[in-house]
Amino acid sequence: MLAILGCGLPSCISIGTYERQMKHCRELQGQLNESQTEVKKLQEEDKQLSEEVEEKSTEKVGLQEKISDIRATYDDLVEELKGEISNGNVDVKTAGEDLTITLGDKVLFHSGRTELLPQGRDILGSVVKVLKFVNDRVIQVEGYTDNIQIAGKLKAQYPSNWELSASRAAVVVRTLQQLGIDPKNLMLAAFSEYRPLGENNTPKGRALNRRVEISLLKKPSSKNQEEKK
Repeated sequence: MLAILGCGLPSCISIGTYERQMKHCRELQGQLNESQTEVKKLQEEDKQLSEEVEEKSTEKVGLQEKISDIRATYDDLVEELKGEISNGNVDVKTAGEDLTITLGDKVLFHSGRTELLPQGRDILGSVVKVLKFVNDRVIQVEGYTDNIQIAGKLKAQYPSNWELSASRAAVVVRTLQQLGIDPKNLMLAAFSEYRPLGENNTPKGRALNRRVEISLLKKPSSKNQEEKK
């Protein structure tokens, strides 16, 4: 009689209803757990994004400082070389944090030769006055030629324009070191006739192609150096 009366109370629910409600509760708990997991994931992503934004902001400031430094170096070089720049013997250009000094071969070497002319040494001396204070960059000296092939007796010494461009770049590197550039900051490259500035079918174009360029490059990071090891 008590059991029958108990089941008649308003609070009494059937086993099926109870199980459905418990299942619903479990589903809600599962959804809550998933939501909490998603919230935690989003919080972690937000933290990571904040760190990346801060890192990018720091990088931007560093880049702006480097560009400012390069601009100051550019201004100093232009002041030191203004006479040669106005004569068309030297050109100085910047692009972002890169800087390149282009030296026409006529102020550096006689045709087919690698002995540095006095005028060329004076110009490099002016370059060194500025670059000797640049220690956060690699100073790469690059040799270029026109497409006229080596002939006659010179061919025994320079079988091709590769050897000529490399020898001229090496002379400039050695001179920069002698004039005070830290040799650990120097690097040499040779491109022969294969990166022309002008057309090789005209005297003016060939003259543009016979050159030495001095480029300021970013030093490889210590991390990259460790990876290579």
